[in-house]
Amino acid sequence: MPRVYLQVLGTSEESSSPPSLLLFFDNTRILVNAGEGIQRLCSEHGVRFSKADLLLTSLSWETWGGAPDLMFLMSDMGREGLDVYGPKYLNEWLLANRYFIFKPDFGVTIHELNDRSVLHFPSEDLQIYPIIIDPITPTTRIMDNGVYVDHMTMIDDLHRMGKQEDDDNDHNHNHNHTGGDDDHHQHDHDHELSNEDRDIDNLKHAGGSGSSAGGHVTVKHATDNETLGTLQSSKPAGPVKENHHENVSTKVQYLAIERARRHVQPFDVRTSICYAVHTPRVPGKMDASKASKLGVPKGPLLGKLVKGETIVLPSGATVSPEDCVGAPLPGPILLIISCPTEAHVSDVTSSPSFAPYFETKASSSSDMRVVVVHLTPSHLASLPMYIDWMSKFGKSANHLMCHAPPHDKSSSSSSAKESDAAPSVTSAYKSFLELQVQLHHVVHSGMFPLPFQDASPETYPHHAHYREISGKFGKNVVFGEPLLKFNIQPMTSMGIDRSEVITPTILPKMEAPSHSVDVSSDDELVFLGVGAAIPFKTRNVSGQYLGLASSSRNENQNQNQNNLGILVDAGESTYGQLYRKYGPERLPHILVNLSAVVLTHRHADHHLGIVTVLCKRHQHILATHGDEAHKVAPLVIFCSRFIQGYFQEFSTFMDFGTLEFHHLSELLPSSPTLPKWDEYFQARIPGRAITLRSVMVEHCYDAWGVIISSSSSPSSSSSSSSSSSSSSSSSGTSDSSSPYSWKVVFSGDTRPCDALAEAGNDATILIHEATMEDNLQHEAEGRGHSTTSEVLRMCTRMNAHRVVLTHFSQRHRRYPLADFLIEEGDNISRSATSTTTTTTIENQYRDHNAYRLSRDKAVVAFDLMTLSLNKTVLSQELPAAMTSLCKMAKLE
Repeated sequence: MPRVYLQVLGTSEESSSPPSLLLFFDNTRILVNAGEGIQRLCSEHGVRFSKADLLLTSLSWETWGGAPDLMFLMSDMGREGLDVYGPKYLNEWLLANRYFIFKPDFGVTIHELNDRSVLHFPSEDLQIYPIIIDPITPTTRIMDNGVYVDHMTMIDDLHRMGKQEDDDNDHNHNHNHTGGDDDHHQHDHDHELSNEDRDIDNLKHAGGSGSSAGGHVTVKHATDNETLGTLQSSKPAGPVKENHHENVSTKVQYLAIERARRHVQPFDVRTSICYAVHTPRVPGKMDASKASKLGVPKGPLLGKLVKGETIVLPSGATVSPEDCVGAPLPGPILLIISCPTEAHVSDVTSSPSFAPYFETKASSSSDMRVVVVHLTPSHLASLPMYIDWMSKFGKSANHLMCHAPPHDKSSSSSSAKESDAAPSVTSAYKSFLELQVQLHHVVHSGMFPLPFQDASPETYPHHAHYREISGKFGKNVVFGEPLLKFNIQPMTSMGIDRSEVITPTILPKMEAPSHSVDVSSDDELVFLGVGAAIPFKTRNVSGQYLGLASSSRNENQNQNQNNLGILVDAGESTYGQLYRKYGPERLPHILVNLSAVVLTHRHADHHLGIVTVLCKRHQHILATHGDEAHKVAPLVIFCSRFIQGYFQEFSTFMDFGTLEFHHLSELLPSSPTLPKWDEYFQARIPGRAITLRSVMVEHCYDAWGVIISSSSSPSSSSSSSSSSSSSSSSSGTSDSSSPYSWKVVFSGDTRPCDALAEAGNDATILIHEATMEDNLQHEAEGRGHSTTSEVLRMCTRMNAHRVVLTHFSQRHRRYPLADFLIEEGDNISRSATSTTTTTTIENQYRDHNAYRLSRDKAVVAFDLMTLSLNKTVLSQELPAAMTSLCKMAKLE
């Protein structure tokens, strides 16, 4: 008897991961969609996806954003490739992803589906029929000189731009690496998508030639086995020269331009696919009288007949299943409905492809069992047209609503404030929530606010979007939540299985420690992710949000209601982290009022989440400005040319709004464009003298650190702000006379770097990566990262007031505090392993005094940790918080 079930994974891009499913069969696993956060959710709860193929309902970041990390882990688990099924233009979509899917010897086989496609899985007696929903697509947008404009007006200009020679590129990008060419590291980032500096120039098409050395990601079309593209990696014999990568950037841009020129029309990615999954047939019923007449005894032989096996009786006679078992019956039908926008509703509800599954007067409930899984957003599922269509499946059909409804005050059970928090909440990221509760109550309630949590699933039937559906379909409708299962076969156990559903986390009313005081401030620094490479159950990947206040503050405005902000790096699920920090009411304000985004380098754990942030920001702008949305000033993004390249290609698939891209070299102190940017931030943030400076660091090619300074308080007049800006523009330092003057240094990923130490002199806060523990010094040097001791020494060299350690290897399970918990006398025994040299042991022991002397300056970052940029508060609170952290870690 086959075993078949589906499991709900994500239900919301805000609270967990966008809606996704895992279909389980005896020999086959199918993952339906893989949005941001899916890998983190599966890893935390032990959901096995290594054998799964990927079925996409559309080409969008909601269905794909977590796939790069999944492919990386599948490769690590020994899998050689992945089959991906989806709509038209899946080929181009996968090739655009080559910018951040670099994995040796991992192949991706493309299956572009149409109305004639049928997915056969013979070992399972399983067939999947795609139902294509193809509404009209509006014109998309593409980038011109860093600004997105209408696609059709730019084809000729883009084609001409792509054929420019390399020496036409921005001269500001051609500068020397501080540490020389030998400082370019080839590394795998301890589970990072960009394993090495790879030559994108080796992207090949069918019949092309190129080097076959090294690893690659191969993209093939399933129908004709044509190799559509291969990303080869060949390690250079000598140091990698900067202009070598400049050539690569130009040729990648040319490839995107050529594709746009060939198609002329923008990619129609609004095509959505629903799926009709015909599960394995159910074995026929045994005719006991026929079996008895044939001499089949009760017991194992009879059981084999029921399973479809031919048996031999003791008499030597052969009995086949057809002799006494009825014909197999059709298995239940699983319908997966994807209706992502209002434009799809009429096409879905009027599609004749669903008619065979409707209940009619001529059919009975016993003829066919149908389970309808709705990935449709709740506000669309609540439309009368949609509800009427659901009714056509009949009273015997089961409906599973897998899209969590948006926040509703009337049904919400959570708030970020302790006083408003419910006794318990349910989170897909349970480990993170439990740690955050502990940090909030034991360490510091201001530094570690409770994350915002939406209403629990038991409230969904009462939500305005689902109230009518709940009343109309009663017990036949189930509201999805992460890890909920629906058993399909055997049919005797068909129905809901809640055995793996996440249990609520209790929010205890604990007495806060005495050092817990209100640290709300006009300016705040929020750590959105402190992990390296891939998300971990208690840590997201890199991202920091700097909230800034304008001098035009309303007196009645909440003190901590920041007006403008700067986002520094945005790893996967950054949008979800912002939602958990600010909640649904404040988040639109945060996104729309972003002044700038800084992406320090090309590795995916620092930028994979920016796509969702930009798309959501554009949606909010459209909602608030309507036809005037095009008048909103472009969002400025400082990044590498590599990142500009992949945005240029993805702009043919998605609408990010109006963006303006600039290379980080424009923020160098020697850059001729620097005065323009000082004026830009002065205009964007009235009454403030905010300056941004960049410095090249020692990691991969085109990696940067950033220094952001403020030299005036929110109450300063425009004239005094202008004066402060003028006096500090050359050095990027802040005026220490004001309590609101500060200087924050973001190292990005780097080895200890002289240029960074010089540029960050007298920093208020140094935020420095500490990927490796001290006993992994050799790995840190080889991969372009820093150890704990090196970060503390950098703090001393920089004369920084505080140092915050971040970007921790995911080897750390809960508390990345191992180097801070070493007691004098056991340091050598802890570090003396078979692979540790005597010199390394001596250096680590000598560094023990550095830990003791620097502990009052250092703090270890955790997700959603929030720091006020008021020096007085920092000097009082951080040492006590660090002491509490170490005590808490020792107890576990």
